[in-house]
Amino acid sequence: MKYALHLILFCLSLPLMSQPVAQFSTTERNMGDIGWLTPTTTTFEVKNTGDQPLLILDVRTDCGCAIAIWEN
Repeated sequence: MKYALHLILFCLSLPLMSQPVAQFSTTERNMGDIGWLTPTTTTFEVKNTGDQPLLILDVRTDCGCAIAIWEN
C-alpha cells in the first residue's frame, strides 16, 4: 500500500518537473531621454533553460508612454 501511494505521488509530480523556464539577460532598460515621436528600439534576450518548449504569448510595457512591437 505504501509503495502504491509513493508511485501515485511520483506520477502526479512528473508534469511539475519538466517545465519551460524563461531566463532574461535583463528585465529593465533605461532608454534615457527620447524626443517626441522619435522611434527608438531595444532588444531583450530570452533563453529557455527548461526542458519543455517556451511559448511567449504576449509582450507588454509597464507604462503608456511606450509600445511593444513583437516579432515572433
